[in-house]
Amino acid sequence: QMFNINDLLEEIRLQGYYDLADIEYAILETCGQLSIIPKPHAAETTRQDLSIKCAKEYLPVSLIEDGSINYNNLKYLNKDINWLQNLLNKNNISSVKDVFIGVLDSKKQFFYQLKNENIPPASDE
Repeated sequence: QMFNINDLLEEIRLQGYYDLADIEYAILETCGQLSIIPKPHAAETTRQDLSIKCAKEYLPVSLIEDGSINYNNLKYLNKDINWLQNLLNKNNISSVKDVFIGVLDSKKQFFYQLKNENIPPASDE
């Protein structure tokens, strides 16, 4: 590889490390990217390190796209049209056709944007 020291230093900086003394290993992967393994003193603190419990997060799932219901995703969530209609009612949405995007986000909250309107606040499921 034509990877010189300046390239190495740049890649290390781009990954948030500014001192070579903080790097245990720098591995040039076969895809051409650089993986950095910091020394223990330079590694980021995690919630586990601080014994902080956190709620599980989920992948966001789209329910409504440009006024159309995504039935496959409803099935994936083990939900039905009645559940979705109740969710719309809770948010004062009279018709699916009025919704530009409706998503169950990573915290299982319903986020939506109506067609031709500003983004409303997210509400609980």
